[in-house]
Amino acid sequence: MAGALLETEVLCIGSSPLLLLEALQQARSGRRVLVVDAAEQVGGAWRDMRIFGLRRVEIAPHIVMYNRTTYDYFARELGVKMQRMLPPPQYFWNSPLGKIWIPYILSPFVAYIAVPIHFICNRQYRANFQLIREEYFGRLSDASRLMLKWIFAGQQPFIEYPTGGTLELLDRISDRLAEAGVKLRMKTRVAAIETQPGKNVWVRCEDGLEIAAAKVFMTRHQNVPRISVAGRPLEVQYDSNTYTSLHLLVKTTNPSRAAFVLAKRDPWIQLYSDLTSYMADVPQGRRVITLRLPPSDRPQDRTAAEAVMKHLVEYRYLSTDVKLEDFHFSTYQQGGLKQECIQTLEAALGDVVTIFRSTNMSNSIGDRISFWKNTRRKLVCHACAGALTLQDYVADVPQL
Repeated sequence: MAGALLETEVLCIGSSPLLLLEALQQARSGRRVLVVDAAEQVGGAWRDMRIFGLRRVEIAPHIVMYNRTTYDYFARELGVKMQRMLPPPQYFWNSPLGKIWIPYILSPFVAYIAVPIHFICNRQYRANFQLIREEYFGRLSDASRLMLKWIFAGQQPFIEYPTGGTLELLDRISDRLAEAGVKLRMKTRVAAIETQPGKNVWVRCEDGLEIAAAKVFMTRHQNVPRISVAGRPLEVQYDSNTYTSLHLLVKTTNPSRAAFVLAKRDPWIQLYSDLTSYMADVPQGRRVITLRLPPSDRPQDRTAAEAVMKHLVEYRYLSTDVKLEDFHFSTYQQGGLKQECIQTLEAALGDVVTIFRSTNMSNSIGDRISFWKNTRRKLVCHACAGALTLQDYVADVPQL
């Protein structure tokens, strides 16, 4: 289909849950929507793979951070049942004073202190000020409100996860997209984006496909080599990191210390998850452990896997009765537009291209849900005041 031309009203570049839900809301507003992604399956960093004879194992450790708006939307609009993560997620810090375990729900307070210090020490504070303001300081009031409810009203905020895992979430979203008429085109990598004042956004793909769209949505994790405005190329800068995932199939009679762990200053792991209880086909007495490892020159063989497992037992992630049955190493790349680059692009591209910059899926979706609701309220007010016709209202309002 080289050289083909497609026209659409809304184009989503990437298929992360955030972009898929944006596509769904745009389609429910009556717009023609197309989703393109370089991967073979939807989900972005949340997609799955087949290992250990199990059909759908998530490729990396994940957590759906506490956000009541997001949880309620999943249950109400997608029919995805959320359940409390057990054992509760933990934040682990291998500090000079010893090994410290903190409930993960308190991790934002740790981040408010640790992240700015990290950027200051690395002389990156100015470049990452927008990220710090939005991702950390911007959540301070929310986190404080949760803690006050917990202390004085006994309303403990539990981190929840979709029953059946995020793969069930993706299945439900895919069903809704099909019902709404959203078109998906996988294995399609975007090579260039070009905008012209007053005209559609022109998107060119590596396979020769060209797409004309009135509006484009993308996340900062999409690697688009060339972006230009009115023929003037913009400087595009990316951070790119290669991560190693290690999946362990272990035999044990005891659960993990936590369903999810964010580890700091741990020489062996960065992220840890045990989502066995959300997987239907794991044999009894076995658990599937998913790890993200820090960069190292260690070989990826059984000896290395056993060394990692020994470390997990020593640091009490796992109980002492655990036995390794199988393992699987994999690598994946994750990066994104640099924060200072995003600000430049947003100023140049205007409203026709929206770049979601947050790295927190749950909070990003919650923010978009709030945005859709606020847009709906404003349009209702304008329609009631006679500023919009009924046809304009139906075309513009996000249908929730």
